[in-house]
Amino acid sequence: MAHRQKLKRSYRLSESGRARLRESVQKTRPWEKSTGPCTDEGKRIASRNALKHGLRSAKKIAEERAFKQAMRDSEKTLDLMVGLLQAPKGSDAYFDRLEELMQLAADEPADT
Repeated sequence: MAHRQKLKRSYRLSESGRARLRESVQKTRPWEKSTGPCTDEGKRIASRNALKHGLRSAKKIAEERAFKQAMRDSEKTLDLMVGLLQAPKGSDAYFDRLEELMQLAADEPADT
């Protein structure tokens, strides 16, 4: 069974049209008559209403966050390496950058 797609109106309701629609809905009160899905297939489909999938799934969001964090970490590493190369060897700045790089490397989890 194909899912029904929400149809978009090709027009906009006027202020008076919205008022008539609002009045009609208040008279009929369809939410009081709704019973939800009755068939097993309808219930199965409705049970997945809140499921997020594809690009907005929890897995994809976690992967995206991990990727962005890896990019920030690699950018920081690159900045430290550039600073290390620009600092005169044996200077305090050189050893500071070297120490920061070693600390960053120690903080990174080992690849499995």
